[in-house]
Amino acid sequence: MACSAAFASYSEMSTVARFERPAWLAAFVLLAACQHPPAASWVVEPEARRIVATTARDPQMHATAAGDISLALAETREGSGHDVVMRTSHDGGDSFSDRLAISRKPGEAYIHGEAPPVLLVGAHGDVNVLWVAQQGAATPIRLARSHDYGHSFSEPVDVGTGNGAGPFFTATVAPDGTLIVTWLSYDPAPGNRSDNASLKVTSSSDGGRSWQEPVRVAVNVCGCCRPEIVAADASRWFVTWRNVSQQNVRDIVVASSTDRGRSWSEAVAAASDGWKIDGCPHAGPSLAIANGELWVAWSSAADGKYASFATHSPLDQLRFAPRRTISTGIDDARHPHLAVSLGRPLAVFQGRDAGEAKGFASSRVYLCDLGEASGKPLALPRSSGSAMYPRLIGLDGGRVLVAWTDNSAAGTSVWGARVRMQ
Repeated sequence: MACSAAFASYSEMSTVARFERPAWLAAFVLLAACQHPPAASWVVEPEARRIVATTARDPQMHATAAGDISLALAETREGSGHDVVMRTSHDGGDSFSDRLAISRKPGEAYIHGEAPPVLLVGAHGDVNVLWVAQQGAATPIRLARSHDYGHSFSEPVDVGTGNGAGPFFTATVAPDGTLIVTWLSYDPAPGNRSDNASLKVTSSSDGGRSWQEPVRVAVNVCGCCRPEIVAADASRWFVTWRNVSQQNVRDIVVASSTDRGRSWSEAVAAASDGWKIDGCPHAGPSLAIANGELWVAWSSAADGKYASFATHSPLDQLRFAPRRTISTGIDDARHPHLAVSLGRPLAVFQGRDAGEAKGFASSRVYLCDLGEASGKPLALPRSSGSAMYPRLIGLDGGRVLVAWTDNSAAGTSVWGARVRMQ
């Protein structure tokens, strides 16, 4: 029964009947059910495609309401190094345009799966691309902007991170256009133990011309696990990272700010995995906001093998539901990434089918619909080698584009596949 029809039927009941226990209970169940999208089935493109012909990696995507897809990625420069470039599709992902160079200094981009370029589009169509540059021992975060919908980009400027900025960063744009950047810093910090990093945040309300003084959100942060940040509105921001306890347990935690990043709450654990590891796993978390809830996804090997998990919390108070395994039946399930399509929280991750080649088949990408309580991982078509660090973006018409780095003996390449909701 559709929600509207069910509510109409319920409203026609007498006042007494509505609040008798069975009727009240039925209404409560109905209200709860209508908070989530209806069940859906997914149709997968028959074959994955190499969507960029050049040697490239770490795709990041944005889709417009008109259906155009922007693709920012790192292309290998002949000789050495990487360039940050953009390609655009006007046919729903069937083909992509020639490269548009964004970084200026040849081969300057520092590339790592935990430090990919970041592509952000503001409310007024301004396009922002951020990346890490390799400049001797320094790794500044750079920003280039486009005011003509990605047809051309400004000269890059450095984000005001201060001293000790490392290459592991991410960024988001608030609904009012504020650019927000968070990164791992390695400058000395009171309370930091051993080689742990600290987490810092800065923001710019004028398109990157000036930056707020960086705020240190936390110390004892896992030093090579990328953080993640999202903004619910102009002032409510959420950041997540992999914490390092005194016992060397590296669980995922989340903090919130209600004053545009000037101060932050105490960290709240997304779950208590209890993953104790003497080293950095290069496995950062992911965040998304869907239907008034904050979703977190991450991977952990606390139980002896890698698995991927997700949980969610109300926005007004960090109070996470029990974690949910999203990689049942999949070995080596790592690097989950969240996105929202038609109000549904979706996750992609890389992994190996536990029943194929005794669990040693090459890695492929899986999609999980978190809007369904019993969502089973959906295997996407294979690429030529092993899939790494997948990303997804919702398109128009209930479609989703998933892209990833394919790693093979021939090098790295960018592949993708589309999925349609039925």
